[in-house]
Amino acid sequence: RIAKSTAEAMRGTAEVEYEYLVPVTINDPKIIDVAAGAAKKIFGEDGVLEAPQMMGGEDFSYYQEKIPGAMVLLGVRNEALGAVWPQHHGCYRVDESVLVKGAALHVQTALDFLGVELH
Repeated sequence: RIAKSTAEAMRGTAEVEYEYLVPVTINDPKIIDVAAGAAKKIFGEDGVLEAPQMMGGEDFSYYQEKIPGAMVLLGVRNEALGAVWPQHHGCYRVDESVLVKGAALHVQTALDFLGVELH
């Protein structure tokens, strides 16, 4: 409607073609609770932040069509290492020392989900 009206105001025409790429990624509240609890165990209370909703597309949503899931973001920015660029940028880098904590988060989330306590 906006494209059509704007084009008509300038004596033109407009056609909008919308291409549906991926489903919406919606985190399951129960899985988020498990993952947040696991993250607090790995990173501490102050190491867990709730990210605002984002408009980016993500094919992770196809998994969530099959089973409940949650997308968790891992902070890998480190100015001292030059890890300051956004994902998909040609200069993108990560602070690789954080990756082991990401792996630990996956393991802890799985253990907590399954109700397994390691002693």
